Order: sequence, then structure tokens, then C-alpha cells
Amino acid sequence: MEAVEFIVSMVKDQLTNTDPTTETRYDLQEMFASGKVAMMIGPNQISKYCQANGGINYGIASLPTNGDKAGASVGVMDRIMCFDNGYTDAELAAVTAVVDAFYDDEPYAEWVLMEDFLPATSTGNELCAQADPGMAAWIDVIGSAKFYPAAKAE
Repeated sequence: MEAVEFIVSMVKDQLTNTDPTTETRYDLQEMFASGKVAMMIGPNQISKYCQANGGINYGIASLPTNGDKAGASVGVMDRIMCFDNGYTDAELAAVTAVVDAFYDDEPYAEWVLMEDFLPATSTGNELCAQADPGMAAWIDVIGSAKFYPAAKAE
């Protein structure tokens, strides 16, 4: 409740974006990178927006907490799933081959970097951080993040 009241006070004091025409995170990233929004909760893609808008100086920080309470990061993730509908061993082997090929270290890291996602594997973390040092701050929080829907399957 305290967090909601704080956000409402920021809106009333016009310290946060309440523009109803802002519909996507891309709009907000563009506004942040052009200096129209001072702070945002956002993905690692922001570095590319900032570079494209003259390289504004920004930092990455954890969300603030009240007093000495521990903070938490929340992640949303997609899944690759295959349902067992009586597939043959050969069909299941083919599905396994596709998933294994997707998560093959080098091509997987290249895909993650191209899409500006965060990697889901330890080796992917290492390769992406080496290729893009700006991702290191984001990768550091992955291990302590609570991912949905996995962490709250209900």
C-alpha cells in the first residue's frame, strides 16, 4: 500500500509519465533516452536507445525498498514446451534435437544479443557479458530474480 501511495504522489507531483498515448515499452525507452523521463523500470535494450540519442549518461540500480527490507527483481520468461501426445521415440528425439540446437552456446548467445533479451543459461550469461559489457549489470541480477510464471505456477 505504501508503494502505491508513493507512486500516486509522484503522479500528482508530475514526477512520472502519465501520458495516455504511451502504449509500449518502446515509447517509454525512447522518452527516457531523449531526456523526457528521468527514471524508468526497463530492460537492457535501453543502452541502444541512449546511444542512438546522443549517448546520455545513465545508470542501472535496484528498485528502492522501504528501510532495510530486501529488494527483489522480477523477471518474465517465455518457454519452449512440447506436450507428450503419444509421440514416438523418433518424434521426441526430433523435438529434443530442436531444443538442443536452440540452446547451443554460441548461436544461442548471438540470438539473445540480437534480440536484446537476457540469457537463460550460465554459458549464455558469460558469452553475452563478454560480447556486451553493458549487459553485465542485468546479468548480475538474474540469479536472484523471481521469474514468472515459473516461480508462481498457479
